[in-house]
Amino acid sequence: MKKIKKWLALLLILCTAVVMIPQTARQVKAATQSEALVWVRAKVGTVVEADGSSPGSSTYAQCVDLIKAYYIYLVGYSVSGNGADYATNALPSGWQRIQGASPQPGDILVYSGNSSNPYGHVAIYESDYVTYHQNFDNHPYVERITFRYNGLSNPYWGVVRPNFNGGGGAPSLTTAWETSCSYTDDNNAIIHATISTDRSVQFTNAGVNVWDQNGNLVAQASEGTTVAGYYMNIDYNIQGELGTALNPGTDYTYQFWAITEGTTYYSDRGSFRTTGGHNPEGALDLLTGGTESVTVGGWVFDRDDLSANIRLDIYVGGDIGSGHCYQVFADDERTDINVVHPGVGNYHGFYDTITVSETGVQPVYVYAINVGGGSNVLLGSETVTIRESVPGDIDGDGTVTVFDAGLIIDMVYGRAAVDISLADLDGDGAVTVFDAGAVIDLVYGR
Repeated sequence: MKKIKKWLALLLILCTAVVMIPQTARQVKAATQSEALVWVRAKVGTVVEADGSSPGSSTYAQCVDLIKAYYIYLVGYSVSGNGADYATNALPSGWQRIQGASPQPGDILVYSGNSSNPYGHVAIYESDYVTYHQNFDNHPYVERITFRYNGLSNPYWGVVRPNFNGGGGAPSLTTAWETSCSYTDDNNAIIHATISTDRSVQFTNAGVNVWDQNGNLVAQASEGTTVAGYYMNIDYNIQGELGTALNPGTDYTYQFWAITEGTTYYSDRGSFRTTGGHNPEGALDLLTGGTESVTVGGWVFDRDDLSANIRLDIYVGGDIGSGHCYQVFADDERTDINVVHPGVGNYHGFYDTITVSETGVQPVYVYAINVGGGSNVLLGSETVTIRESVPGDIDGDGTVTVFDAGLIIDMVYGRAAVDISLADLDGDGAVTVFDAGAVIDLVYGR
């Protein structure tokens, strides 16, 4: 237990080292000396804990906690350090640090360390015999002390004098960011940032936001930090630390942020693309309606598996969810595609006529189905006219003419192939010259 000698006012005051804990920045108005003294008088008998330390810990309710709270009251932020460090640590703009000064009301008294208490001490001055301290004689609360201000066992160094006329504030701060992505796979990325400042600061919070290619926020982080100095490194493993599995072959953007002195600073947005997951590439060259049929033609491949013949889902009568789906595969030879896209192979074409149940004017949508990572791709869509079948209409023009009878004769003699269901008018299961005669009868109304 330390002893107080009333007449000599020799006092040993312990101020232990503390770590800066995030403070909430607020807008402040310049206080007068009188207002500052009203503020500190109101603290007498209370515990001021500016660092969030737990009761009973070595950093709980130290002398510097009162001074940090005083800084926050006056300028909206605090600085870190032990009592003796206030002779050299960061100074709000417009404030003064004067060694050996005769104190003025509202000044912060700074005491150097000694062999018994190397951490020094800080207090607030009202008059030569009225000062305000916390952790005075190990008392973990604020007290009004009536010993002469320069009669403590720790040597009096001088004062930090607030700018009561202008209120002070944080010195202007210049920041610079560097961001990068060092690793990607199908479902993850590791991203980095460094924020640099033109003076030493206390960073209180940091984090990142990650968006997908559609602008949706898919991952974020926010955490407190005790980093102090001229720079801070920030790193995140998106899947491992943020718990978000990314999609293969997808573009993402990210933005880091950091808070110091109550201000949030943002990096420029960076970007990366996860591996794998190529979408199908192709073109729809032909989409027409026919007699109870739709004809499609074009080409498509997927770089995730160039040996695959891509499936095409063809929706007739509506888009996905409302149309009837028919399927074909891109397995026709198209050597021209391999010329334009070297190495993809020759068999990625399609030209197919599909029998459909829909007739009339119908919307048709053609989708290339993805393999591996990535997404399905709409190759194209058209509104087409699908005709109902007419017996005897061999050429599919919607009417029965003598030309249709000629096509039947060509089929009978092996010169053409026609749809038996349209050409077998007498229903005997074979196409003969009698069917051609039946067509002539239809033409002339017999």
